[in-house]
Amino acid sequence: GRGAEDLQDLFSINPVTGVVRQIKADSPPQPRRRHSGGFLGGCLVLFGGFDGNYFNDLFYVNLYRNKYQKDAASE
Repeated sequence: GRGAEDLQDLFSINPVTGVVRQIKADSPPQPRRRHSGGFLGGCLVLFGGFDGNYFNDLFYVNLYRNKYQKDAASE
């Protein structure tokens, strides 16, 4: 999310029940905005972004394990 500054939070919503939960994951990426994302299986994939400088990295969040992982090829 973004308030007065970039935040480092992630929420999910169940469209059937309307329940919202915050995902507290290990080792999240640096706060950023203007990133791209999509879903692949049970993972949320995040690419790039901006915090005053542009990122050229790729992370995925395993939504079942609540764990971020960085793609080593993007380093």
